[in-house]
Amino acid sequence: MAEGYTSSEGGSASRRALDESGKLYTQMKSHIATSGQLDRHGFPRPGGAANRAHFLESEWLNITKVSPCKSNEFNNSTHKKCRRCKKDFTIETPDRVTGGQCTYHHGRCWNNIWKCCGKQEGSRGCTTAGTHVHDDNMRDPSGYVTTVIKPTPENGNPGMYAIDCEMSYTINGLELTSVCIVDHNLKTVYHSYVKPDSRMLDYNTIHSGVTERDLQGVSTTLKDVQNFMLETFSKDTILIGHSLESDFVALKLIHETVVDTSLMYPHPRGLPFKSALRTLAEKHLRLYIQRGTHDSKEDAVACMKLAIAKVRRQSFSSGRGSSARGGRNRGLENFLLDFF
Repeated sequence: MAEGYTSSEGGSASRRALDESGKLYTQMKSHIATSGQLDRHGFPRPGGAANRAHFLESEWLNITKVSPCKSNEFNNSTHKKCRRCKKDFTIETPDRVTGGQCTYHHGRCWNNIWKCCGKQEGSRGCTTAGTHVHDDNMRDPSGYVTTVIKPTPENGNPGMYAIDCEMSYTINGLELTSVCIVDHNLKTVYHSYVKPDSRMLDYNTIHSGVTERDLQGVSTTLKDVQNFMLETFSKDTILIGHSLESDFVALKLIHETVVDTSLMYPHPRGLPFKSALRTLAEKHLRLYIQRGTHDSKEDAVACMKLAIAKVRRQSFSSGRGSSARGGRNRGLENFLLDFF
């Protein structure tokens, strides 16, 4: 494994690490999402014009509710419908939002029961916020950047990175407020809070983990994050994550070489259901995440581990992994636990 070697072990160890990296990239390629999957799951797609994205116009997205936004239309008006409680409200000025307080359920509704409070579907919300919020900007096609073709490295690995983003509600909608990127060695290559472009309405802390204190003094902007991605990624870099369409919309990134753990590990009941990342991590890695304050690095690492575990399991099952760890004959689960 690449993370098993250090510079002190000499050039041959470095070359072996590079070879392993290229091999892992080749194995991971079989799980890259197809163009059809990117379309159906609401990924931003090349729009035919500079800095603009295109979203599939299909009732399929609304019926299955797998896209990051419940509408294919970009609502740029001041009249909004609250993302949480569904009440109408108006943004009169950047400093004034009508409609009063928002009472809503912050958890998921499963089998007609809200997980946040155990109440029946249709019951009054269990959480109260000071204002209504919207996510209409998630269908804004402007401001996107696109990864480009770059020369392929000697080891054949243009890079594999896992991404997790957090968003908070502003006057403009849902905006990026935190991003973490880790490489295939689980090393953090980028981790930053991000200053939104407009006034904050709700930090969305219960889901994002981002607080007012976290953003104090932060100067990093979305443009700074985009510049880092364009410098680091190429068109062939494999980006890994869970329901990455939402992350790409938050990053305003168009990229087509994607491995999505929600597709690698489909829900037993099929679409529109998707297994939660914490469920997959616990089931396939014996890894328990999201048990306290939300951590974007924890989620990014979990996604990378899930993706690597998938290809390692395939390699192990086909017999290529039987000689791993000095040829000792051991169970697959122990092999994976040792790997991580």
